[in-house]
Amino acid sequence: MTLEELGRALQRQAIRTGSGPLRPVWAATHRCVIWAVAIWVSGGLRDCRTYLKGGFGFGQPVYGLSDIDMIVVTDGDPASPGKTRGRMLERWRRLTVRFPTLKDLFQLWMYEEADLRRMDGTTYLSFKQPAPDDELPSAPAFLGRGAPSDPMALLDRPGLYGPRRDWRRLGCPRRPPAPICDLPAQTMFAWLELRFLWTLAFLTVVDPTGDSAAYTCQKLVADSARILLWLRFGERTFDREETLRRALRRMPEEERALRKAIDLGRQLPHRPRPPIDDALPFLVRTSSTIAEHLTSAADRASATEVRLAWDEPHRLLLSDEAIVRASTLVTGGHRPALVPLADWRARAVPQMLDPALAVVPGDPGDPQRLRELAQANSIELFPALRTNGILVLPIRDAWDHGRLRGIEWAGSDPVSIALVDGATTASFPNLSGWSARDCARRALDEHRGWLGLGAGAGGVLPYWIKGNTWPEVIELAGLFTAARAAMFADSLEAGDPELQLTAATIAGRLAEYGTAAGTAANAAYEELSDCSGHTRAPNPHIVSALREVVQALPGYASPASGGARQIS
Repeated sequence: MTLEELGRALQRQAIRTGSGPLRPVWAATHRCVIWAVAIWVSGGLRDCRTYLKGGFGFGQPVYGLSDIDMIVVTDGDPASPGKTRGRMLERWRRLTVRFPTLKDLFQLWMYEEADLRRMDGTTYLSFKQPAPDDELPSAPAFLGRGAPSDPMALLDRPGLYGPRRDWRRLGCPRRPPAPICDLPAQTMFAWLELRFLWTLAFLTVVDPTGDSAAYTCQKLVADSARILLWLRFGERTFDREETLRRALRRMPEEERALRKAIDLGRQLPHRPRPPIDDALPFLVRTSSTIAEHLTSAADRASATEVRLAWDEPHRLLLSDEAIVRASTLVTGGHRPALVPLADWRARAVPQMLDPALAVVPGDPGDPQRLRELAQANSIELFPALRTNGILVLPIRDAWDHGRLRGIEWAGSDPVSIALVDGATTASFPNLSGWSARDCARRALDEHRGWLGLGAGAGGVLPYWIKGNTWPEVIELAGLFTAARAAMFADSLEAGDPELQLTAATIAGRLAEYGTAAGTAANAAYEELSDCSGHTRAPNPHIVSALREVVQALPGYASPASGGARQIS
């Protein structure tokens, strides 16, 4: 028997016996493995600290199913940022080569304290890193040389109670630190936690046969209830069964679903069938209630109305394949209405234009419909389901083009909600992270960081942005999204907010910045249209000309020039 086969056998034994008399044995075994890995990875290195989260943090693990979520933090060497972290990563690599089963048992992340401090108390929506010696007001969260190293994606999912609030230092008692109770931050943390749960839901409906599928179904119920308990009642819980029992008191109308989830936890050692048919409708109902709670908070704040500029759907740069796929999503073969997808990611991250959103009939609580739409999802086409204040975008590739997506409410994606409702303006709530000004600033931050990488930046984007196409095409499309970010911010400064939604309208608006800008934009649009089939790279001279125009726009031009309202 190989080490890998032995590990699988032990896992099956842990699942079967981990809740019975042998639980103390499994607890001791896991403690030994955890300490051994921590010592191996960080031993002998200065100022390293090890933390656990999830079931091994402040919750209760289900042995054999719960991953060991471990975070190792080092102060690092200020003179050589990343050097100590690199040494730890190499140690972990060598260890997993010798014992491959550890890859399945552990989720291990490594950070330097300087990066963690930059991300404390914030998310990718509100990320801002002012520095006294930096003439720029903020920095990118994802792109460029100024972005922090964030392997755990803490900015995507900081945790319900705030960054590091669910981490327990190895060897310390189970006393969680105080949560962050600032209302704007609390609402962002809650919504991003809910989005993560929907990501797990999509993965489970696409493949309901995995060993952890039933475990995930219980998590969908317990963790969505945990979010609601925190938002509405201020109750903080970590243990899954405790959460479900508290929810029984606070959510009596959901007694049937909650009791089923409690019973499911007791059945996990027997590998029950994943009850996704019960868990998913509960997640939908709870998500709608959470969205309603956030909408009430948004209603108490003012809003900024932003005019939406776009052409008819036939101006979207979609392939024939995407259009045909869209027509199969409704009965009778009728093509659903396609609108531009201009959500936060589309506005802030350089990517292909124009992704389309197609709202189709169906119930997001129906696993079969969710699976069908997740499998139809692509980098060009995003099918969506609308119900009770939420917009659900089923996604198969959750960590690639689905990152930062999955579920929206009117405050998190006012543009899509407005377009689906047939409105010509989007109402951005004046809430931290979701306001029009915060959205515009963050889009500028990310594109500024990307532009700072210079020509050829389309080939150095992170894996979750690149897509399956020529990097030169991504670069050309990214220059259009960079122009949109600058023009959106410029319109806010001018007191006449407007957002261009498609490549065609971006090119048209650029022409208003001068003859040279219009000439470069029109040539670039024609080139992007010709390259939309991803069959060739664009003309580098056209890309270079558009880059010069974009870098001269307000928001990217040097402070000394003050930005250019007219580009000659």
